[in-house]
Amino acid sequence: MSKILRSSPYEIENPCKKICRNEVIINIDIDTTGLNPAKDQICRIFAFNNEEGYSPETVFSIFLMPTCAFTEEAARLNGFKKEDGTLCHYGEEVEALTQEEGYQQLRDYITLIGKGNCILISHNAKGFLAPFLVNGFKKYLSAEDLSGRIRFADSLPIIKIYRSTLLARVKKLATIHNCLFPNKKTYNTPNARNDAIALNEILSELKVGRDEIIKWVEDDDSSEYDI
Repeated sequence: MSKILRSSPYEIENPCKKICRNEVIINIDIDTTGLNPAKDQICRIFAFNNEEGYSPETVFSIFLMPTCAFTEEAARLNGFKKEDGTLCHYGEEVEALTQEEGYQQLRDYITLIGKGNCILISHNAKGFLAPFLVNGFKKYLSAEDLSGRIRFADSLPIIKIYRSTLLARVKKLATIHNCLFPNKKTYNTPNARNDAIALNEILSELKVGRDEIIKWVEDDDSSEYDI
């Protein structure tokens, strides 16, 4: 049975605290049709190996065709739109997989680089990333598809521990990045790609590495649940 780190407010089933020190840490972010994981869907997944850092040659980046409509707010923020059966990003048509194909490719990527044992780290993972991915895993993949274990690490509380007093109350990823890199212009529009890259730069700047991330997952009160 595959185990996925549980995030509140879901019920906790079959807690398991054992940590695999060989887990691969993956920076990952998503764009969605809205903020409600019960009815909205993922339209983009962007991920790369945390320890190797971002590289265009090794990044995992796919677009998924949603079967639901975009909310006005989501379309405004991430630039996606469905037009005549195609998916467009800021007016440019992109090649989109079906939802099932997208989750299958994510499964293959996780299996390839981590043999299924991964920690997926993202900003506000518990409140956003995890609920969306878990819903998709349950809908499109079987327990046998995820033979290893996937865990989620939320960078929001992790960064809070390591950042300076100046940033103690800052939560938005873009604001944290702009404070740490005031002269860097690479972070513009918040989206899956930019957020994943920005988070990697922030963690590196704050000296938050593999050991710190795994320790936080070890100490976190969250548990795991079955798919």
